[in-house]
Amino acid sequence: MRHGFIRTMAAILGISAAAALDFDPGGFSVHIAPGGLGARTTEETNITVRAFPVAFLDNQFALSQGQPGVLRLAFNNAPEVKIGKLTAFLELPKAIQLVGLGRNLSLLSQEPAGDMVRLAIDAGSTRGTITAKGYNIFGALPVMLKTDAAPGSKWQGAYWLEHDGYVSPRLPLTFTVIPTIRSVQPKRFETGVHFTDNCINFKGAPLESYAQFYAETGCNAAMIVPGAMSQKLRSMGIIRYYQPSGWLVNGYMIGKPPRPDNVKFQYKDGTLAGNGVCPAVIYRKEEPYFSANLAAPLRKILVEDRSTDHFLCNWEPFMFDFKGCFCTRCQKDFEAFAKLTPAQVAEVWPGTVTEKYRDQWIDFRAWQNAQLVVTIEQTVNAMGKEIGIDAHFAPEVHIKSITRLWDTSASLRQYATMAYADQIPLLNAWGPYPWQTVMQPYSYVRGYNLSTHCLTRDSVDYIREQIPEAKRPRLLGFPHGLQTNLWTTEPESMAIDILTYFLNEYDGQLVYAFPKGYDARYWRALAEANRAIAAFEDFTLDGVAGKGHQIAAVTPYPQPSPRFLKAPCGGIDAEKWSGASMLQSWEYRLGERRLIAIANYWQRGECFARLSFTDLDDKASYALLEPLQGRIYGTDQGGRALTGAMLRDGVTIHVGAQRVVFLVLAPAGAAQADLAVVRPVEVAAIQAERLASIKKAFAAEGVELSLADFQKSFQAMNSVSGGGFELKRVASADLKRDILQVRSALQALDIDVLGGGRVRSWNVQGAEMVNRDETSGLAVDGFWHPAKVLTEPLMLDKGEVKDGRAVIAMRLPAIGGLPGLELRKAIVIDGSQSAFTVQTTLHNGGAAPLEFSHRYHNMIAALEVRDGVAGIAAFQGAKPAVFCREFVRHMFTMAGVPADSLLSKAFDMGKMTAMDATEVVFTAPWQTMSLRASLPPRDLYSVVFWDSQAMPCPTFEPIHRRVTLQPGQDWQTEMRWSVNAK
Repeated sequence: MRHGFIRTMAAILGISAAAALDFDPGGFSVHIAPGGLGARTTEETNITVRAFPVAFLDNQFALSQGQPGVLRLAFNNAPEVKIGKLTAFLELPKAIQLVGLGRNLSLLSQEPAGDMVRLAIDAGSTRGTITAKGYNIFGALPVMLKTDAAPGSKWQGAYWLEHDGYVSPRLPLTFTVIPTIRSVQPKRFETGVHFTDNCINFKGAPLESYAQFYAETGCNAAMIVPGAMSQKLRSMGIIRYYQPSGWLVNGYMIGKPPRPDNVKFQYKDGTLAGNGVCPAVIYRKEEPYFSANLAAPLRKILVEDRSTDHFLCNWEPFMFDFKGCFCTRCQKDFEAFAKLTPAQVAEVWPGTVTEKYRDQWIDFRAWQNAQLVVTIEQTVNAMGKEIGIDAHFAPEVHIKSITRLWDTSASLRQYATMAYADQIPLLNAWGPYPWQTVMQPYSYVRGYNLSTHCLTRDSVDYIREQIPEAKRPRLLGFPHGLQTNLWTTEPESMAIDILTYFLNEYDGQLVYAFPKGYDARYWRALAEANRAIAAFEDFTLDGVAGKGHQIAAVTPYPQPSPRFLKAPCGGIDAEKWSGASMLQSWEYRLGERRLIAIANYWQRGECFARLSFTDLDDKASYALLEPLQGRIYGTDQGGRALTGAMLRDGVTIHVGAQRVVFLVLAPAGAAQADLAVVRPVEVAAIQAERLASIKKAFAAEGVELSLADFQKSFQAMNSVSGGGFELKRVASADLKRDILQVRSALQALDIDVLGGGRVRSWNVQGAEMVNRDETSGLAVDGFWHPAKVLTEPLMLDKGEVKDGRAVIAMRLPAIGGLPGLELRKAIVIDGSQSAFTVQTTLHNGGAAPLEFSHRYHNMIAALEVRDGVAGIAAFQGAKPAVFCREFVRHMFTMAGVPADSLLSKAFDMGKMTAMDATEVVFTAPWQTMSLRASLPPRDLYSVVFWDSQAMPCPTFEPIHRRVTLQPGQDWQTEMRWSVNAK
């Protein structure tokens, strides 16, 4: 049996008896440019075109020999010119053939151009997708290419556009060839990608070749829209998932429109949501809506058209937080759920029910969501049985919602995944997303993808702790691929995420989203991950997790950057994982064999490590195999067996940068002659040879401050008393950390030094000026471009009383996404009046210019809704302008300031209003004082009030003009707050 396992592995993996002792140093096959690549040039005065995303990565497009690849050409209209006749041109080497264009595109011409072939493509069909905001990949031209040239071939191509007589500059694009990709499909672990429609927009022979290529990469599942590609994958036995657009998502967007008023989600004021349905309509199966608008469309897709095998649907109902539904159905169901009398509920419904019965209301919404999810799952599963398939409905939920921290979020509590996780057989968890943003400086976060390990491990452990085995759902992951038009990654980062889901015992994964313009280097990384999964899936799916081994680096190895704990869309348990190593290992036992997998999440450094075992028979003989590399760890004499005593002492193994190695420990005798022996003396020689480069990589990392360093800096502060002020560090019970209190006869401020240096509370004569929550307040620094709010810990440099004022100076040495930028922040508190000023200095200590638009994020109590009434914000200029809550995003633009579409259109706004004031006064009926914000005229571009029904209070965000800060330079701004009698 053991010999059979090795023979099978050799067959699956194509292992050669002559496998070399080649320790892959790892690293990236795509080195994302540090910044500036792909930027609009001064010569480009019209619409621009870019090969997306490669123009912003390394400006190369790789094809695998003999296989199709899809190049994407995307457009941007920053000048906002009227779009007329638009033609894209692409020059290719003759060795690269055009396989086909997207099904809605026309090839205008294909003609020789010297040693090249020039394609002219009618891009008119993209007009409606071209905007001033970024490059829209969803409207990009798909161009399928292929080459039979030898791996290693390399050529320079070019592309450009013509628009109504305007000819853009020719842009270079390097084409390369890598070996043909061949992998193996796992039999049980589901693996594939989340296609968007624009990725598969082909027909005929191009589509056939693309589907065949997909299977050759080892994928056995796909998220895919109905159509020819979906049906082709079905014929190939590939499992398909699908999300209907707009009518089976986000908790309340259920049922195909049109939706009659009597089923619509009802807000507190009685208005009806245009995009929401009362959840009770669904879980009560209210007719005719349930059958006509939900069941019938589901049946057509699943049963009649056979367009999918499962429904996998985004489940982010957060836009409905605390908004309802407040219809009479929900009123009656709330009575029953909360065990209240009709009179008790009628007294508060709908006006104050969410305040008086807040916890019951939150739990009720979670119960409703659970009933709805289970009802849809039962409906889909019953339909599947009609055609002999085990079909399911699986919501896509945030991964934090299935960890022990889920109930720390009021939003997640309202749709509690754990309320139904034991009642459905399939669940998808998304996040974290350790991404890189196109058109922004590369943000190196050491150990970035370790974030995926933390959350996948915690989610599986929590599910197993809370749900008996018989009721546990299968878990599908969504590792990051390429999201929206912005967020990219490297092939190897994507692959290590895939393998992390696999090793942490998920049941499948779909890269979200893919390929969207990624080239063959990304397909190769996916295929190599699939090869490993196919080889070892029995261990993770059938084996028993163990920990009979230890792993320790023997070459220099750093700790991860503390910033990995803040990976986008995460929610990591920082207290648990702050001391985690980037060198992680897993052990699974299956019969007499063990799988030992070791991941190195250090992107820039390989690692030699000592692997030892703690529970083996010292005298027994074992084989330590590395099947994927066709080798076996042996003795210096070439012996293929190691004793338990030798393994207890340890074996030096190697893990490349951003790589995972898979080792199998089996009884001796399982070793085969076709595996190359790795002798300890050879490993030592390679280690010695590479030590200098490892030391260099280690030294280059520098030192990043940890949370403990920030805490230590704050704890060193001594209380200050004098000049009418008292400054002291006190414990905050709700934040579970220390804050800085500043007290005087006129005012009291709580400054959250370890939470972005925000003013969390400002009390003047007993009145609170701040809308308090976990992360917001007054004077939170951030950026409108790139979008970021700085809520991380700051170093406290000083707290003193000087010249009748209290001065709190803080510092953030590094800002993620803006390499080299340091924030210096001072809060200066007046002693003679109820006022303070926040002063911000940004210093570019890096080697490259940095572009940004700074903002202040503020939450003001005067803009809350109390007893049905909210306060207002009045701009004190010649041009009357007043903000009143309408629960939409509202931007007030500064008159006389040149328009900047990158700032104005960074986010969709519900309203745009011109103003000419830098003084804003806030008043509310319940306050006897007014609050004034004074902003610097030289910096101000606009003011944004970010508002929605779900928010207790809108933001007030002064947006500063976009600047490019040169190395060594400072940029400064300030904002003054004062309280006055009305």
